[in-house]
Amino acid sequence: MDVKRSYYRKMDDDTAERDADLIARDSLRSIGVEAQSKAPVDTGLLRATLITGIKRNPDKPTGSWIMKQETDYTLRQEIEHKTKSGFIQSSAINGRAEFHERMRERFKNQRRTQI
Repeated sequence: MDVKRSYYRKMDDDTAERDADLIARDSLRSIGVEAQSKAPVDTGLLRATLITGIKRNPDKPTGSWIMKQETDYTLRQEIEHKTKSGFIQSSAINGRAEFHERMRERFKNQRRTQI
């Protein structure tokens, strides 16, 4: 296998970084939607912020997204709620396989050219 040719083919993939960034964003949104459906409800603010709080990580330009919570009690509910604790964690675990599959599918041609 020609290592140099493989290396330059990866460098020429102009959409790779953008695609990885979009896959990361969409995966986090999917996790947010699932967590939203599992979250406890009192006023609805916690559920709403699970989606509206999804923002690009300010410390990293691409490929990193965060679910910023706009309530003081989101983590408390995540850990301590009697019947619905773990709603974010379980959603993240469920979304992990889909994220990996989408990344594998997008980059499968590049993976074959690696040594």
